[in-house]
Amino acid sequence: TPNAAPQATIFWRTVQLNRWLPGTDGRLHRPVDGGLYLRTPATQGLLGASVVYLDADMSELCARGLGVKIELPTPTVMDRLETAVLTDEVYTAVYKMLEARWGVVGSVVKASFEKRKLLRVRGLLYHPVDVVWEDPSGLLTSTPVLSVLYPTLRHFFVDCLGVPIEATLAHYISELEACARNNAPQAAVLPVYFGIAKALLTQPDADVTLLLQRPCFRTHRGEWVTPGAGLLINDEPHRLETEILESPNVHFWNVPINCLPKVQAIISVCEIPS
Repeated sequence: TPNAAPQATIFWRTVQLNRWLPGTDGRLHRPVDGGLYLRTPATQGLLGASVVYLDADMSELCARGLGVKIELPTPTVMDRLETAVLTDEVYTAVYKMLEARWGVVGSVVKASFEKRKLLRVRGLLYHPVDVVWEDPSGLLTSTPVLSVLYPTLRHFFVDCLGVPIEATLAHYISELEACARNNAPQAAVLPVYFGIAKALLTQPDADVTLLLQRPCFRTHRGEWVTPGAGLLINDEPHRLETEILESPNVHFWNVPINCLPKVQAIISVCEIPS
């Protein structure tokens, strides 16, 4: 009818300008003011009691039409991820929310995770390259494994953010540095060397600079040196004189003879002579 449009306009203005939306502050609010948030695990986890939520069951579509805030601005989410202390459940909800928004804000979110430490694992923050999705070898002790904490978020972490599926050469080198700091026993160190050798064979694009520059090689005296410090392979230990073994200028890599074939890739890359 001719009056349908004006009547709809009057009704909508009445809906917008009157206080009828209940808030968690115990008051009624006008939709036109836009001061209410729809309560979701992610929003409530990030903002807590600092905002007023809609205190009524309402679909997201209806709430959005009434001006209730459904989503937090992406910069706000990034800031809260970096500064707030939240529960694992809240982090899971926030990461799921970002995954759902990926088609719209994916490039912004990925850039933020690359520039800032926004991946929280057991109270610490990490970049995506500093963690792995899974650890089939069971060797990683200092590198966070996400599948244990966030088992339903593989797509978000691996496909969206680029988290490595398994340990890279850089991760294994970090493990060796942790072994050096903790004076780990040989039984803990050798498997990490085996992991590095495997990474060198299976990750042809891996940057070997760290392996060449970091003191990742334990000597027969328990010191940790770089390959360029005169590191040698002791493939005939029974024929060496005590004076040679005790010389401060001689650094034999502390790897048993029977294990040398398993670390041949390391020997070749680092050009360690015997």
